[in-house]
Order: sequence, then structure tokens, then C-alpha cells
Amino acid sequence: MTRNWQTLLEFARTLPPDDGDTTATTTTIATPPPQRLRQHHTRLTPAQKDEVITLYQQGVPVREICQRYGISRQQVSDLRNARGIPRRPCGLSDEQKHQAEQHYLAGRSCAAIGRQFGVHAETVRRYLRTTGVALRARPGAA
Repeated sequence: MTRNWQTLLEFARTLPPDDGDTTATTTTIATPPPQRLRQHHTRLTPAQKDEVITLYQQGVPVREICQRYGISRQQVSDLRNARGIPRRPCGLSDEQKHQAEQHYLAGRSCAAIGRQFGVHAETVRRYLRTTGVALRARPGAA
């Protein structure tokens, strides 16, 4: 890509100078656009890798681990796979499902329940719907 811009700039330099003729169309060649920034991948020390795995096994959300160490979700996944650690189950456990149902029937919102268990409100809502719980209208829903 850079070579193409360099070629165009060299060609533009060979064109005759603008003599002030306003009837001719003037093309201005600007500098080439900046190259795409390469994504920076943080390299972890062996001790940091151990810490990431320990946090993962303790149930710390992957998003939080990524923010703490400046790494991507893929890096956490790759590290987990390299160490043969199974993926954590997604969503709610059976006990959390039971508690979520009780909390909802007691009047708590899906969003509040989701925050308590570290899942999205829609995860809670979907579970409640599958169990036949009558869902309340969402605030602001028409």
C-alpha cells in the first residue's frame, strides 16, 4: 500500500505547476493515510501467567482478568488451553437458578439478579421464561 502512494507522489511531482488556470481541475495529493495500528499484545511473565490461571480457576470474570493484565480474551483462552484447564461452565449453576427464581418471585429485577451472579440480565430472563415463571413487564417497555 505504501509503495502505491509513493508512486503517486512521485508522479505528482512530475506534473507541471499550477499556472492559476481556474478552468482546469486541480487534484491535490495529500500524504498517505496512516497505516493501521498493529494490535499490541502484552507478553506475560511466567509468574503473571500463573496468576491469570489462578484467577481464572477462582472464578474471576475473564473480562476483569483481561483488564487487570492488559490482555485479550483470546490470550486467556490460549493460556487455559495450553495448561489443559477445562473451560468454566457458562450461565447459572443449578443452585443459582433456584436462587434466581426465588429472588425474582420476591420482587428483584433480572438485572439485579444477574449482577449478583455475574451474568447478563437476559441470561436470568431466559432461564425464568423456560421454567414457566410469569415475567413482569420491563420498566419502560410499552
